[in-house]
Amino acid sequence: MSDGFKPLAMTVSRVEMDITFADIARALIRPGIFLLFGLVFLWAWNIDRKRAWLLYIAAACTTLCFAILAHFFLFQGRSAPKAIASSVLYTIAVLAACEGLLLRGGKQLGWRPMAAMLVPMTALLSYFAYPAPSLWARIYVQNFGYGALILFTSFRLAGLRHGSLPDRVLFWILLGFSVQLFLQTVLTIGFLTPEGGVAFMATPFWNSLQFSLTIFGAALAFAVLIAAVTDMMADLRGERDLDPLTGLLNRRGLEERLRYSARQLQKIPVSIIVCDLDHFKSVNDTFGHAAGDQVLKAFGGLLKSSIGQQDIAARTGGEEFSVLLEGLNEENAAEIADRIRQRLESLPLEFEAGTRLVTASFGVAQQRAGEPFSVTLKRADERLYKAKRAGRNRVVSDDRNLMSAQSQDTPVSAA
Repeated sequence: MSDGFKPLAMTVSRVEMDITFADIARALIRPGIFLLFGLVFLWAWNIDRKRAWLLYIAAACTTLCFAILAHFFLFQGRSAPKAIASSVLYTIAVLAACEGLLLRGGKQLGWRPMAAMLVPMTALLSYFAYPAPSLWARIYVQNFGYGALILFTSFRLAGLRHGSLPDRVLFWILLGFSVQLFLQTVLTIGFLTPEGGVAFMATPFWNSLQFSLTIFGAALAFAVLIAAVTDMMADLRGERDLDPLTGLLNRRGLEERLRYSARQLQKIPVSIIVCDLDHFKSVNDTFGHAAGDQVLKAFGGLLKSSIGQQDIAARTGGEEFSVLLEGLNEENAAEIADRIRQRLESLPLEFEAGTRLVTASFGVAQQRAGEPFSVTLKRADERLYKAKRAGRNRVVSDDRNLMSAQSQDTPVSAA
C-alpha cells in the first residue's frame, strides 16, 4: 500500500472500530435491562416463595438476556450454530414467560406442551440455518411463532381485562406485544433487504424490531413486576383483615368491606345478623382453650356454608360474629339466622373431656333508607342482647317479634 493511502486506511479502520464499540455498547443495554429484571423477580420470589410463577419470569428475563447477547455476536461471526443457540434461548424465554403468567392466573402449559412447541420451532430454525439458509425465514418463524404463543396466552388470561388496574394493563401489553409481532413482520414480506451482517443491522426493519422488542419487553416485565407487588400487597391486606382461626373477616376487614361497598349496597336491601355463642366461657373453663378454638372454627365454617358468595361473614370479637346479607329483607335474614341457630344446636362437638352441644343467640336488623351501617349494627347488637336476656339460643329480628328456640340450655355429657 502506498504512503498516500495509509492515512485513509487508518482513518477507515478507526471509524469501523468506533462503530463496533458503539454497537457493542448499545447491544449491552438491552440484555443488561432484562438481567436486572431477572434478578428483581428472583429477589421477589425469595421474599414470597409460594409464588413459584415468579421463578419462571425470572428465568425468562435471564434467558432473554443471554439470547440477546448471542444474537448480537451472531452477526460478528455469522455462525449457524450461534444462530440456532440464540433462537433456542429466545424460544425458551418466551415459553417460560408465558408459563409464568399462566401459573399466576391459575393455568399452565405444562412441560409436554412446551417441549412440543420447542422441538418443531428448533427444527424449523435449523432447517433455515443449514439446508436452506435464510435469515429472513428464521425471523418469520420466530416472530410468527412467538406472536402466536403470546396471543394464546393473552386469550387464556382474558379474565385479566376485568381485574385490577395492574391486571388490565398487563393484559393489554401482552396482547399488544403479540399483535405488533404479527403486523411488523407481515409488513416486511416481499421487500428485498440484506440477508445479514452490518448491512442488515442497518435496515429499518431490524432497528424497529429491536426497538419494539425492547419497549414491549421492558413494559411487559415492568407490568408483571407491578402485578406481583400488587399481589403481595393484597395478601398482606388479606392477612391483616382476616381472622386466622376461622378464616372469616375480622372487625377491621368487615369495616373495610362495608366502606368499599357502601355505594353499591345503598341500592339494594341489606340486612345484618349479629350473633354470639352462648356460655362460651364455660367451654374454655370445662374443656380448655383448644376446645374453644374448635368451637369457633366449627361455627365459622357453619356460617360460611349457610350464606351466599356475595354475603359477608366476620368474627368481630372473641365469640361474636356478624353476617351481612345482600338483597334480603329483615324477615328473610331472620329465617337464615334461625336455620344457622338450628344447625348449630344439632351439631354435637366432641372433645377429649366430653361432648358439648353449643348454641348461639342472634340479633337481626335491616338497614333503613339513608341509615349508616354503624346505626344498623348497633340496632342488631341491641336485639342480640334482648335474645340473650330472654334466655339465649334464639333470634330477635325486630322490636315486636321474638323467635324463640325449642331448647334453652346446653346439656353437657361426660366422655
